[in-house]
Amino acid sequence: MSIIPLKSWQFRSKFLIVYALMAFCIGISFITRAALFVTVIDKEIPLRNLFGVIIIGFLYDLVISILFVLPVVIHLVFQNNFVYRKSVFPFVLVVAIICILLLAFTDIIPRDFSPELHTAFILYLVLRLVIYIVLFLRPAKVRDTWRNGSLYFELALIVFGLLLNAVSEWEFWNEFTSRYNFIAVDYLVYTHEVLG
Repeated sequence: MSIIPLKSWQFRSKFLIVYALMAFCIGISFITRAALFVTVIDKEIPLRNLFGVIIIGFLYDLVISILFVLPVVIHLVFQNNFVYRKSVFPFVLVVAIICILLLAFTDIIPRDFSPELHTAFILYLVLRLVIYIVLFLRPAKVRDTWRNGSLYFELALIVFGLLLNAVSEWEFWNEFTSRYNFIAVDYLVYTHEVLG
């Protein structure tokens, strides 16, 4: 029986939250699918169709869960003190400023679709740069506290989004007897008209 090296064990435990979040996402999606299936149980559905629904649904949920945990994975990968070294700081600063200027004065992200979204993305990058500079000037303990707090906030937002989606999908099903489709897209595009 071999002993797991300490660094390998730290790497596994660091990403344990990612696996838990993926399991939660797949579990919520499976429960939602099962609850929606129960509402149509009175209709005769062949067993092979049920098996296909479960397998295809699981694959779909797996892909969606990967997309949901991607921000957490990126957060955990870059959660180190390398970018806060004094020798690395000027490079990070220059790259960040160049990216912000490129986004502000070019059409890499088109403004035609949503000028507000374009401006919000630039302001987000400026805010991230300001946070980086402030954290660079603070001790390592403050940086760790900030990163852990922002990770927990990110996890709370993802869990809230998953639960809100499950409830919304149930309500959509009750109204239209269908899973999300073009009507849901219309609800998102014409939010003002729907709420008004």
